Amino acid sequence: MDKKQIPIEELGRVYGVAVSRMYEVITNYSEDLYTQNGKPKEDPGQVSRVLDSMVSKLRHEASLIRDASYEYWEANAKPEEKELF
Repeated sequence: MDKKQIPIEELGRVYGVAVSRMYEVITNYSEDLYTQNGKPKEDPGQVSRVLDSMVSKLRHEASLIRDASYEYWEANAKPEEKELF
C-alpha cells in the first residue's frame, strides 16, 4: 500500500511550529537562569537543572523535525527508492 504524499508546505509548517517552540523554550529558560532580582544564579546545581530541562525540551522539538523529515521522505519517495523503507 502506497502512502499518501505529503506536500512540501506541510513539512515546512511542521518545521516552523517546532522551531517556534524552540525559541519559546530558550526565552523561557533564559529567564530561569536569573533570580527574581535579575542577578545570575550562582549555584551550579540550579544552573544545571535549568539547562538539563531546556536541552531536553529542545531535543524533543528537534526530534519532531527529524521525524517529519523522515516521514516526508518516505511518503514522497520515488518508486525506485521505496525498498529503502
